Parts: sequence; C-alpha cells; structure tokens
Amino acid sequence: MEKSIVDKPDVYKLVEAPHDQDVERIVSKLIHEKLTQKHLEMIDRYDQQTYDHCLRVCMGCIEMGCYLRLAEDELERLARAALLHDVGKCHISHDIIAKPGRYTPEERREMQAHAVESYKILLEDFPTEARIAGAHHWAQKDGYGVPPDEATRFYSDILSVVDKYDALVSKRYYKNEFSEEKTESIIREESTVDPELKERILRRFEELLKKT
Repeated sequence: MEKSIVDKPDVYKLVEAPHDQDVERIVSKLIHEKLTQKHLEMIDRYDQQTYDHCLRVCMGCIEMGCYLRLAEDELERLARAALLHDVGKCHISHDIIAKPGRYTPEERREMQAHAVESYKILLEDFPTEARIAGAHHWAQKDGYGVPPDEATRFYSDILSVVDKYDALVSKRYYKNEFSEEKTESIIREESTVDPELKERILRRFEELLKKT
C-alpha cells in the first residue's frame, strides 16, 4: 500500500496545490487504518486503473474540502468515502470494467449497480462514508445509487463533482481524456449539484490548473 503515497498518480498536479501537506497527511493516515486498508486492498487487487482513480478523487476531495474550510473530522470522512467510493466495482465482472468503447444497456445497468454495492460493502465499517459514497452518483443527469440524505448530501455533492471531473479528464478503458473546457461544460450541463457549490469547485480546479 505504500506505493499510494510514494508513487502518486498524476492528479492534475493537485499535490502541488496549496493544501498538498493536508492531502499527504490525510491520505497517509487513511491507508494505515486497518479497516480502510482492507477495502482499499480489494480495489488494488481488482483493477489498477480504478485504484488510481480512487486515489486521485480522494486527493481532489481533500483539496476541495480544505478550500471549502471543512473541519478535520469532516475532511477525513469525505476523504475516506472518496478513497473507497468505487469498492462496489469489485463485485462487477472485470470484463465490463475494462471494456473499451460504449456499454450495452445491460452492461450499463450492471456498471451503475456498483454505487449501491459500495454502500452495502462500507455500511458496517463506515456508515457515514457509505451514505456519501452510495449517493454521489445521484447528483448526475442519469442519477443512480442510494438517494442522498440531508446529513451527508453536501459531502456526496463534493465527491460527485470531483469524481466526474477526474473521470472525464483522465484516460479510461472506455474513453480518451477530455479537455478541461469540455469537462467543465459537461459538469455544468449534467450535474444536479447545488449550482453555487458546483461553480466554486470548478473555479478551484481552474485556479489549480493555472498554477501548473
């Protein structure tokens, strides 16, 4: 698991952002927690691309959480939910996860089931994080997963935007990278996250990219 810290994936230079020490500190703490490590190792064994994506999204959420002035305990819950948000994919055929190109309607339904699976897997160990991870896809145009609750919606909305941003700007099995401009356009059009929060996060991404 140490490779997570030593060999960080390129997360659009977020680790060079103003809160890089907070990112390093919180991620390092999480990967040494036995329960978090148990779930993260499942993802690592299952698929390297998914593992790297989860780590990038975790770092992005910490950066955004610091920017939004979340308290330390809030940051840790958000970061843990982000780090493990795709653990439910471990219950999906890897042939679907690694398929290049478009999914069939049936494959898409199976892929979308991972949000509920993540919720179920995390619920016993991390009930708050399970709700955040399970609900974050709800704020997308074709929303799915576990309906959000008022106590965790703010955090699942942050995760929703950061997850979508990374999924679009990164090369994935099923697509090439999108430009930052196209990514922002898609999120503005399709995300149902509170418009003010959505804009604050997107503006922060723009600020960070200008510094790289």
